Amino acid sequence: MDGPVRDAAGLDLFGLAVAVLHDPVPPDAPPDRQDTLEQARTVAEALARLGCAPVLTPFGPDLDAARRELSGRPPRLAVNLVESLADLEQMVFAVPALLEALGIPCTGSGARALLATSGKSEAKRRLRQAGLATPDWLSLHPRSGDPTPIFSAPALFIIKPEHTHGSVGIGKDAVVRTRDAAHLAELLAERARALGQPCLAEAFVSGREFAVSMLAEPLGPEVLPPAEMRFLGPGENKAKVLTYASKWDEGCTAYADTRRTFPQDEPELLARLAEAALAAWRVFGLEGYARLDFRVGADGAPQIIDVNANPCLAEDAGFVAAAAQAGIGYDALMARIARAALGWPCPSGRAPKTVQATAQTTGAYAWRTRVLPGDAEAVRRLVEATGFFNAEEIIIAGELVQEHLAKGDASGYFYVFAEGGEEDGGPRRGLAGYACFGPTPGTADSFDLYWIAVDPRVQGQGLGGLILARAEADMAARGARGIYVETSSRGQYQPTRGFYEKHGYAARARLNGFYQAGDDKIIYNKRLL
Repeated sequence: MDGPVRDAAGLDLFGLAVAVLHDPVPPDAPPDRQDTLEQARTVAEALARLGCAPVLTPFGPDLDAARRELSGRPPRLAVNLVESLADLEQMVFAVPALLEALGIPCTGSGARALLATSGKSEAKRRLRQAGLATPDWLSLHPRSGDPTPIFSAPALFIIKPEHTHGSVGIGKDAVVRTRDAAHLAELLAERARALGQPCLAEAFVSGREFAVSMLAEPLGPEVLPPAEMRFLGPGENKAKVLTYASKWDEGCTAYADTRRTFPQDEPELLARLAEAALAAWRVFGLEGYARLDFRVGADGAPQIIDVNANPCLAEDAGFVAAAAQAGIGYDALMARIARAALGWPCPSGRAPKTVQATAQTTGAYAWRTRVLPGDAEAVRRLVEATGFFNAEEIIIAGELVQEHLAKGDASGYFYVFAEGGEEDGGPRRGLAGYACFGPTPGTADSFDLYWIAVDPRVQGQGLGGLILARAEADMAARGARGIYVETSSRGQYQPTRGFYEKHGYAARARLNGFYQAGDDKIIYNKRLL
C-alpha cells in the first residue's frame, strides 16, 4: 500500500482498530441467523478496503466475558451488528450500554433507543403518544390507554411476534379475519404458544408496504429514497405481506413474487413517508442509521408498523439498496456510518438531502434541529431582515440560541432550522427560516412557540408552514399536548395572526394594552390531541 486510505471526507482511516460485533452463529442456524454472520463479514471487508483494521468479534450473553474481551485491547470503534442475546432480541440494548460504559464509540442507536424499539407494542405506544399514525393493536398484556381495536368489515388483523424482526414468525396465515374480540384474544394466545414468545395482533392495513431508511449526518438525518415492496403474481402470498418465506426462502413462490421498487412519481406520498420517518427518528432518539416500515391504505395515509433502530447492513438488505438508490456505494455507506459514530464532520459542510416535505415547496431545504456555532448570528440577521422586530427583540433572539449552545436541552429552548432553498430560480445558501420553542415552565404538557421567522427573500413559498409543522412534530415528540403562542394586535401583525389561524390556532385570550396603549397581547392555542 502506497499510502493511507481516505474516505469521502478525506479522513485518514488507515489502521483504525474496529471490532465488528455480531451474534455467535451455530452452523445449523436458520437463514435469518446465518445472514448476520455474512453481514459481519461483508462489513469487515468494506472497512478493510477503507484502511481500517477490522476484527470479527462474536458477542454473546456473557457480558463479563465481553467486557474482558473489549477492554483488553479496546478498539477505536465498535460496529454493532448484534441482533439478539441468548436468542432474545429485547436484550440487545445491553451491547451499546456496555460499550458506553467502556468508552468505546459504537455505530447505530444507543441503549435507550434500542430498548424503546425492541417491543412492538411499546414502540406503538410511543408513536401514538407523539401523535404519529400506527394501526390499532391488541397485546397479550394491554395497558391502560391502549386503543381498543375496531371490529368492523373486513376486520382483518395480522398477528406477529412482539420482539423479533426480519419477518420471523410471520407466515402466510399471519393475517386473520374476525369480528369478535374474544376470538382474537384466543388466536393471539395460540400464536404466542406456538412461537414461544409474546405476540400482538395489529389491525391489518390492506394496501401497499413501504420502507423508509435514514442515515445520520451532522445537520440531521438524511432520508434515503423510500422503497415499496411489490407482491406480484398469483402466488400464495394473497395478503401481500412480507412473510418469512418471501424474505428468506429462495425456493418458494412468495420469494420470487416479492420485489423491491423505488417509486418516484408520487412526490406527495413520498414526502409524507419521509416526514413521518423523521418525526419517529426524533421520538425515539435514533442515531447512525435506521429504517421504518409503513403500510398505506386506500386513504393514502402512511401508518408506521415497525421501527428498526439498527437495520441489516448485508449487501442485499433494504437499507443498503436504498443507499445505492441515493448514489451511496457500500464502502461510502460504511464510511459515513463510522463517521457518525465517531463524530467526524460532514465532508465540505454538505447538508443532508432530505426528501421534500411537500410537492408545493420551491427549492430543496436542508433541515436540522441541532444548534451549531454561528447560529446565533445567523438568527439575529434573519430576525432583523424581517423588519418585524425591534432592536431589543433581535438581541433576545440571538441570546436564546446562545443559551441553548451553553446549556443544551436543559436551556428549555429547542429549534428547527431550514437552510438553502431557491432564490430567483437558483440555489441560495444560509438560513432560510427557523422556529424556537420549549416547554412552558410549571405545566405538564404545554409548550410555548417563542419564535418563527422566514427570510423575506423566500416568503410566500410555504416555508413558514413547513417549519411550523416540523416544530409541532418535535414538540409532540417531547410530550406536548397544547401549544401557545403570543403576538400583537397591531395591524402590522395581521398576516401573523392569519398565519396561525390558517394552521389551526385559535385566539384564547386578549390582554388589553399589554405592550403599550392600543397594543394588546393576543394568546393563541392549538391542541395536538
